[in-house]
Amino acid sequence: MRKLFLSKDSKVIAGVCGGIGEYFNVDPTLVRLAWIVLTILSFGFGVLLYLIAWLVIPEKNGSSVLDRILREAKKIGVDEIIEFPTILKELIKLIIVEDIIC
Repeated sequence: MRKLFLSKDSKVIAGVCGGIGEYFNVDPTLVRLAWIVLTILSFGFGVLLYLIAWLVIPEKNGSSVLDRILREAKKIGVDEIIEFPTILKELIKLIIVEDIIC
């Protein structure tokens, strides 16, 4: 079973479009162009989607940026703010998975 990861090889900003291109076996440049068109047509909503994707899509080591942020927050004792991002992360994952499956 294939998994979606941030790309290290086709990375321009954070590796989101490169990872999507690798996942669907499409040239990452085409994904980037589609993302730019989406961003323009949606009045910037594509930027928000990119940031969310960057936070929740894991790297090859299985750890996402949001996972690392939460781990560091726990290390420094910021347990109070851990609940909301965890719930938000799970909600975003559900939305992304349901959109990819449907």
